Amino acid sequence: MSTTKTQPSVFLIGSAKSGTTSLYHYFLENPSLFLPPLKEPHFFAMPEFALRSGNNPNEHGPREEVVYDAETYRELYSPCRSDQLAVDCSPSYLNNPMSAERIYQFNPESRILVILRHPVERAFSAYSHLVREGFEDLSFAQGLQKEPERSAMGYGGLWRYKENGFYTGSLKHFEKVFGHSKMKVMLFDDLVADPSFLMKEIYNFLGVESILPASFLKYNVSGEVRLRLAYNFIGRPHPVKKLIKKIFPLKLLQSVKAKTLIRLTTKLSLTEADAAALSPSYQSEITDLGAWLGRDLSEWKTRYSGD
Repeated sequence: MSTTKTQPSVFLIGSAKSGTTSLYHYFLENPSLFLPPLKEPHFFAMPEFALRSGNNPNEHGPREEVVYDAETYRELYSPCRSDQLAVDCSPSYLNNPMSAERIYQFNPESRILVILRHPVERAFSAYSHLVREGFEDLSFAQGLQKEPERSAMGYGGLWRYKENGFYTGSLKHFEKVFGHSKMKVMLFDDLVADPSFLMKEIYNFLGVESILPASFLKYNVSGEVRLRLAYNFIGRPHPVKKLIKKIFPLKLLQSVKAKTLIRLTTKLSLTEADAAALSPSYQSEITDLGAWLGRDLSEWKTRYSGD
């Protein structure tokens, strides 16, 4: 297997709430790949990502879970061996128009991975994620209505429920920068239907051995939290957890964390009324996306249209 000298050389750029966290954990089990403990550095989305309110409008000052400078970013990937490909899994890159050029300047030989979810489902999943984190107290319909006002106030990231479901323009921009052959675009539907087959396709694209995870556990499941104190301790940074990470293997801790958070979370249900109200906004987008992908997405167009 050949690698480029500059690492990382593989970028999973989004979209958010489309299975990127699950792919990160599946990649961890392939020794041909290197992934840092920090899943989403967001480095090439700076400074825009830092200037927005991110996932928490009450957050002020630097965010400890993102990388702001080149030295820290390179250090994050310094343990990568010469026989490995390093992967950056930062969903913010897809919706940040400057990320493509920044990644290209860093490593023009980079390969770009994208996984996309039906935009209505992705929007509701983003909403459910913010409910889970305790940041959203409006209904989904109210959140959609409030989105333009929030965007004008600087709310970014997952708060842009509707806006972040328009994928095609961003994909065309990355294609212009990197070329079609350096990109692999997948659907969340395929990950759900046959994760083994999809993972083999990804590894074939990257030119590495197809080593599959022991189980295809779903990670980062969103919903309503039943025990908030327990969830916050497990799901958020804590001094005690830093000590635990030094003792136990990362893969074991991540698996235990995912399984525990699932038990503490009740999945929210997208109502037919909310889905039907949002679906018309994406009809043209789905047509354009299908044409760009060269894939029949007619089922996406009718899934929530009531036809």
